[in-house]
Amino acid sequence: MYPWLSARPRIRSRGPRGRNGDGTPRAPDSRHDGPREERVGPIDSLQLKSPAKINLGLEVLKKRTDSFHDLSSIMLAIDLCDEVRVRYDDGADIAEQREGFSRSGLTEQALNAYCNSVSVKTKPNASVKKTIPIAAGLGGGSGNAAVVLSAANHLSGRALSDSELADVASHVGSDVPFFLSGGCALVAGRGEIRKRVLPIPKVWIVLANPGVELSTPDVFRELDSSEFTSGARTSVLAASLAAGQPRWNLMHNGLQGAAERLCPQIRETLAALRTHTPWTLLSGSGATCFGIFEIEEAALAAEKDLAMAGYWTWAGRPMDRWTIADLRI
Repeated sequence: MYPWLSARPRIRSRGPRGRNGDGTPRAPDSRHDGPREERVGPIDSLQLKSPAKINLGLEVLKKRTDSFHDLSSIMLAIDLCDEVRVRYDDGADIAEQREGFSRSGLTEQALNAYCNSVSVKTKPNASVKKTIPIAAGLGGGSGNAAVVLSAANHLSGRALSDSELADVASHVGSDVPFFLSGGCALVAGRGEIRKRVLPIPKVWIVLANPGVELSTPDVFRELDSSEFTSGARTSVLAASLAAGQPRWNLMHNGLQGAAERLCPQIRETLAALRTHTPWTLLSGSGATCFGIFEIEEAALAAEKDLAMAGYWTWAGRPMDRWTIADLRI
């Protein structure tokens, strides 16, 4: 029913779980020490990683007159990644399809938005090889769009500044600006405003999804105004992260009630995660849930148990902020 669910053994690879070449564990924060400054050389194609995210906190403040909602959220990039190819060669479509790559509506929208913002003679092509579950609260589509925007801007000689590219991204999707550089951040507005960059917590993360796709618009339509909050809880959690002493008990998702009404399996998924860690939450609009772990072995054991129970699962680490050079495959 859900292709990404049946692909679980491939998704649950051992690669992203933080092993050095000799098989010993890497420290949770050792993969990325910050953005690298080196530039990718002059080329006409790029193949890049496109990371996912989780929401450590998400409060819905109010509904706006434009039908969107104002949010206060903490987004954290994780090393679960799709692959994105952006190129000017039209002749590789059949070969890419055989490799599992395909076009997507949001990446096409991103390319159109970029080309409308700059003078380019030829529009590049973009294709995606999916690993991140779709309609799962992990920002996979938004991340793909952001990577495509960054790649197109690089291939065009950086025609847009970072702020100009972020403006284009905000018109493509609410979460898209975050994925231009990732990391951990307190965001506001529809999610497009990065208010504060936060340090990367030294933890392991386990994801579990019951195999249900949830539409973000449907979840917001189900949301009741009584579930709106002030954003104070997310602000305190952000302050604790900034101080290096995360208060995981403050994690909160204002969309969880609405998501659970549409997908009762979320309650069961969270309960299954709570048998392994007290720090669990729904990510975004769901239906993916996650748990926070301080010890790698505990995270891997939990992921194995949840997979045996029939959930789509993944275990890995956060990702620090990136440049396009960090994402190149």
